[in-house]
Amino acid sequence: MSASKYGSETTAAEIVADVDLHGRHAVVTGASSGIGAETARALASAGADVTLAVRNVEAGRKVADRIAESLPDGMGAISVAPLDLADPASVASFVHA
Repeated sequence: MSASKYGSETTAAEIVADVDLHGRHAVVTGASSGIGAETARALASAGADVTLAVRNVEAGRKVADRIAESLPDGMGAISVAPLDLADPASVASFVHA
């Protein structure tokens, strides 16, 4: 088993520090708060276009705005889409969109 350079106190920003995600798209569920928001911020800071898949679209837009304001030019785009993983119709609508 190999030793990892990451541990329980490693941040999402540290994970993507040397990663170029330009041209990639990430979907982050639960991105309207907490670890989902920080994951979305880290991915966008590495250049990924990120969709915040959230139940509360208003809260997701606030997070998306804060992330977009914090990114330098040329970093990933942020979008918000409604998604409730407990609702099959919501999942189908998200996938179709």
